[in-house]
Amino acid sequence: ASFGITWVNAFGFAIMFGFAIGLSSLGAQAFGAKQFVKLGLYRHKTFLSMGLVGIFIACFFWSTEYILQIFGMDKAFAHYVGLYSKGSIIGCVGYGMSQALRYYLIALKIFYPSAYINCFCLLMHIIYCYICIDILKLGVFGIALARGATEFTSAGLYYAFLRLKNPCPQAMVKWSLDSFTGLFEHIKELAHHGSPIYLEWVSLEISAIMVGFLKDHSVIAAHGAVVTYLI
Repeated sequence: ASFGITWVNAFGFAIMFGFAIGLSSLGAQAFGAKQFVKLGLYRHKTFLSMGLVGIFIACFFWSTEYILQIFGMDKAFAHYVGLYSKGSIIGCVGYGMSQALRYYLIALKIFYPSAYINCFCLLMHIIYCYICIDILKLGVFGIALARGATEFTSAGLYYAFLRLKNPCPQAMVKWSLDSFTGLFEHIKELAHHGSPIYLEWVSLEISAIMVGFLKDHSVIAAHGAVVTYLI
């Protein structure tokens, strides 16, 4: 499960997080310039961007078992990692939604909801894990589903706060053709602004994956510590 978590973080969750960081940068610029309509369109385009990229992430997660077997991993090991990756598809979607809404609020200089939502979701995650793992006996797949349920709970709470408090009514624009105009350029902008954070996270995760391929388990911890320090 630990290798599976590293795998989905590196090739899925980190990408979504990078996009959310990009929204925070672009949104803060629009908010500071009082371009509220543009701010609302940024939010729409970011969700669309995450949806498009999410299709490729889902296909990649679904193929994890075969990819690992191609690289010579044990079939049983590849099966369990693949099972976790398939279960993480929903969680990656929920994580993208949650982080996008979170960093949209940060762009509006609203920080305090994150602390309350994170604490609540931590408690809910324990409940979800108990249901999926202990009651439903879903094993590794249940671990992924519990994480997905937690992420969607977080996204729902952020959305409820946004709708109820409505901190920037001028930015709550309706969906229109403008939401789709220049979508690919927006993806490039998100990648540009979020790439430093993404590269830092994904480098750490990939280094953990590479260390995991070591056969001598006595040196795994040492290699992991050194690589993490260098990154």
